[in-house]
Amino acid sequence: MSTKYTFDFATVSVAQTSIHPIVKAFGFDFNTDDLMKAHFNHFNKFYDKPVAIKQGEQYLVVTQTTDFKLLQESGAEEIELYVTNINDEFELRRFIGFRHAQFDKNWIALYDCIKFLEKYLKTKNGKVWSKSIPKQFTRPKIAYLMGLGEGTIERIKYVGDNAPQLLGLINQGNYSYKQAEDFIYEKKQQEKAAAKAAKKAKENNKPAEKETKVAPLFPSTLESLSLSFHNGTPVFSLNGQEFTNLLSNDSLDIKPQETFTIKLKDGLSKGLEVSISIKNLRLGGLGNSDALGIAA
Repeated sequence: MSTKYTFDFATVSVAQTSIHPIVKAFGFDFNTDDLMKAHFNHFNKFYDKPVAIKQGEQYLVVTQTTDFKLLQESGAEEIELYVTNINDEFELRRFIGFRHAQFDKNWIALYDCIKFLEKYLKTKNGKVWSKSIPKQFTRPKIAYLMGLGEGTIERIKYVGDNAPQLLGLINQGNYSYKQAEDFIYEKKQQEKAAAKAAKKAKENNKPAEKETKVAPLFPSTLESLSLSFHNGTPVFSLNGQEFTNLLSNDSLDIKPQETFTIKLKDGLSKGLEVSISIKNLRLGGLGNSDALGIAA
């Protein structure tokens, strides 16, 4: 026959209340922080009523120890709690473990909560509230508020943002996060390939553009260069092709044993400059059609 455990409501003195040593041994003796205190005061010191066992005149809290600490640190004189008749140590450890168990999370509900907090923290009231959260960026703030690690928040968001239909399958145990991650990766690769194919198809369907080829004014390779004067007008012969009226100036001042620069007209040569060395030039006879051998 199982023991009938009872939980009787009582209002007792905070001074007569403390945390049970077994809770501390389990590591469930959590500390408070400024954010918790701010929430506690904001909501009119509302707290979950803890369960305690009575030993003599003392009450030893075994659940909701953080709520008890918040009330104690606020300076309250009384606390409302439930007094249980669980006295067997094994049963007490079992009860404490059960009340602090971390059950499986609902990924759909968690994702919805994350999205809500992301949106709310950007509102006017949310920005004010955000300042009291001891983290710098949004994701760590959300992780802190939800009691989850940043890595868990990131994983839930990754699946929810890219393949929300998998959240339910993860809840049911039919899908692991690793499987969801692989599925999303393959999905993104397929989307990239489809986008690339669509872009290529669009380009192939464009009407062919006529290419306008502009023949170069001068040959790219200079094989031979000569200069001659016809009735005082300089004529260049480049690779056997003659060009006239290409000089920026109408006259040339040529001196023996001098290297000078001929700048071709910009409209024709885009500022191409050719340096020509004149050797053994005789100034007489330039008015005739004498060709001069020159070295470039």
